[in-house]
Amino acid sequence: SSVLDRFMDATAARDLQVIVNSPDLIRNPARVDVLRSRLETIDGVDRVSAMTMTPVAVAGTPYDFGAMASPDGGYFRTIDRPILVAGRLPADGAPDEIALNETAVDQLGLGIGDRVTGPTFTPEMVAGFLDETATSGEASGPTVDLAVVGIVRTGDELSIHPTSENPGGVVAPAFFHAHRTSSGFAMVAYALHVDPSVVDDDAVLAAARDDVGMNSEVWVDRVEGAYAGEVRSAHHSLATGLLVSALIAA
Repeated sequence: SSVLDRFMDATAARDLQVIVNSPDLIRNPARVDVLRSRLETIDGVDRVSAMTMTPVAVAGTPYDFGAMASPDGGYFRTIDRPILVAGRLPADGAPDEIALNETAVDQLGLGIGDRVTGPTFTPEMVAGFLDETATSGEASGPTVDLAVVGIVRTGDELSIHPTSENPGGVVAPAFFHAHRTSSGFAMVAYALHVDPSVVDDDAVLAAARDDVGMNSEVWVDRVEGAYAGEVRSAHHSLATGLLVSALIAA
């Protein structure tokens, strides 16, 4: 098997991802798990876990800083596990811990033992950004203060898309449950382990759209489209090979 195949095995990489930008989910965060449960009922789907990304206005980053939490606790644990570069992942019950990605470490100059602090956006503000009802772009939500306990690499960092460069970090499920009604999350990503010979992407997309409504943005991609395909298509590139080797080395 290739280095990439071993990386995907080591991280329990998802087969399929459903990304949802929905004002309704932001205003009603309990519905994040409702959709997760619905996706699990689709024929050929073995496991589904959700991840929310809460934007934090951290000074010193050219892109939005995202605090990534798994409400159900499976994302980053049983599916799409990050590679630990140093330290550890946040404890499940610790809402004030974070493991930074390397983009955040480089841009902010932070390491284990430092803190990430910044204001968030209220749920109504984030929902307003999506449905174009927002009246202000100021981060006026509660300030979070997070202790850096680890540094991680993820498969999505293999992508050549600009969003893969966004600074952020993994926070515990407790972060989501502590802040879900006071700090808005900008998106929900559902990672799926599936039987690819059974699951139909259009059926997954239709189920998600039926749940959140046509006013929400929903799209589906397989891991090949998200990052693995990009690496495989460039397998003759020395730079790509070195990058994949570096990601799996820990």
